[in-house]
This record gives sequence, structure tokens and C-alpha cells, in this order.
Amino acid sequence: MVRCGVGSAPVLTIVFPGWQVWDGVYDPVSVGQAFTATVESSFVTVPVVVDSGKRPSMMHLGESRYAVTATVLAATDAVVLDLGPLRVIDWVRPGEARTGYTTGDTVTAEVVLGLNAWDGSSWTNSAIEEHAAEVRLHVDRITLWGPGHESGTELTEATMGTVDSAYEHCILDCRVLD
Repeated sequence: MVRCGVGSAPVLTIVFPGWQVWDGVYDPVSVGQAFTATVESSFVTVPVVVDSGKRPSMMHLGESRYAVTATVLAATDAVVLDLGPLRVIDWVRPGEARTGYTTGDTVTAEVVLGLNAWDGSSWTNSAIEEHAAEVRLHVDRITLWGPGHESGTELTEATMGTVDSAYEHCILDCRVLD
């Protein structure tokens, strides 16, 4: 279901928005580099609660979009979803919970995966400490998308000098490292 790279490491395709490059949430990212991050999910479809016997899984649908079956590890503040190969965060306002599911439920949905924009926040730190929601990624490929890059432009690094903050974003193909 998940593509595999060298050594059968899961390959993730995730979004790295231009505004994150410019805000310095993460240091510049280069092809061949390994870095530690948290991955954020954004629901494209409404999550549906399913039989709790279904195992977490993810299937790549193209670009940074995935069909997932996830176990909800936490449903308040930082929603933490176990997708099998990794755990992702879905932000909600502090003290609020997502509606439609609770901690312990198994859900299916389509999601977009990207680098967590709130790295260092209290809810991100809580998700890391309580649910091991941090992952080590190796960057295999960076593709720039936006005006003038409608077919995608290969980059060797994503920096303020190569990515416009307002209109461009990068798609990172990464391997999950142990």
C-alpha cells in the first residue's frame, strides 16, 4: 500500500509550503539530507468510523494525498493518528476535540500530508512525548510547484532563494528512517 524505497523504507510524499520555507519553521531542506520532523494531516474527506479490527494503513493516491485507515491515539488538542508507518498530527483549537470520532476509534478518510507548521508548539511537543509523533525523514527528491512551475521543477534544496513564500510549494519525496 505504501511505496517503498531503498531497503524497503516507506516513501512519503509530503507538502512543504513556501510560507513554511520563509517562516523558518524548518531549516532549508536538501536532497540527500535527513531531518527530524512531525507530519501534519489535513482531511480531504470526512473521517468515517469503521470496525476497530482494521489495521492502520495508507495508500498513496498521488502528490501528497493518501487514503488512510488510522487509529485515533488522541482526539483533543493535537489529534494524533497512527497510520502504520508513521504517526501524524491534525491540529484542533486547544481544549477542543474533533467531532465524529474519539480516542481509540479507527477511521478511514483521504488526507493530505505535509510538514507540521506548528513545530515547537505545546500540542506538538505533547504529541511527540505521549505518542512518538516525530519521524526521521531522508529527502530523495524535491519538486517545486507554482506559477511558472506548472509541470514541476526539480530542486536540489528548498530555501528562501529557491521558493517563493506566497505562491509556490514543494513536494518532498522522503524515506522514513528508523
